[in-house]
Amino acid sequence: MNAQISVSIVTFYTERTAKLIKKINVLKNLLIELSENYLVQNIFISDNSLDSKFVAQFKSIPKVIYVHNKSNYGYAKGHNISRDYLKYLKYHLIINPDIIFAKQTSENVLSRLISFMEKDTDVHMIQPLICDEGSEKIQYLCKRNPTLFIQFLRGFSNPKILNFFKKYNHWYEMRESAYKNKPVESTYLSGSFMLCRRKYLDINNWMDSRYFMYLEDADLTRSFNKFGKCIHYPLVKVEHLWEKGSKKYLFLKIHAIRSFIFYSLKWGLKII
Repeated sequence: MNAQISVSIVTFYTERTAKLIKKINVLKNLLIELSENYLVQNIFISDNSLDSKFVAQFKSIPKVIYVHNKSNYGYAKGHNISRDYLKYLKYHLIINPDIIFAKQTSENVLSRLISFMEKDTDVHMIQPLICDEGSEKIQYLCKRNPTLFIQFLRGFSNPKILNFFKKYNHWYEMRESAYKNKPVESTYLSGSFMLCRRKYLDINNWMDSRYFMYLEDADLTRSFNKFGKCIHYPLVKVEHLWEKGSKKYLFLKIHAIRSFIFYSLKWGLKII
């Protein structure tokens, strides 16, 4: 296979960001890994940071196209502007800056995902198994469409209440069928790693930029499902630092609430 993947990464760093040095090193390693992968043609970095000093240092890495945005555009719009800079290729990878290709190289992961998509042309989006950094602990990011009840449980309730509704939460996270040794279809894959057919990204006009942060991935997966399948493929894996910022910071929780309101207006409110 020749180079047939373009990549977009949205970054946002501040002096106050916890474990900043580690995050910058993770991003650097990710960029080097992707730049050395023959399947990847270009890597677009959309930097929402107020100060460009954190990420601009990596623009000399082969295949990297770096743009420092005038303000914090948010996650969806940050990815969308990559269309103006990247050549049209068959596949486009939306990926977080805190993804780690550990034991399995990016070449192995991406080639296996593409091979699966080439065999089934009805698969328009695919995602590998995602685990915690340096661990086999699974991040349960293959989910069903969000509901008001699950958003409240996960965003506002304490661990005891969430544990009381454990069965419902596990249903939402598709634990009965996903994360095992076979691919499964999903209506909600995580924006931390989405390998998409570029054709259908364009048909859907990419991400809905009205989402500043949160649920733009649920929205995009659901839009893709109108045309084909979105697959959780647990036979290859990557690692993810995953801060879960909406649980720690009030302003991120507010963004999460705003996104769910907009998502419900767009798709219809589902209570449970």
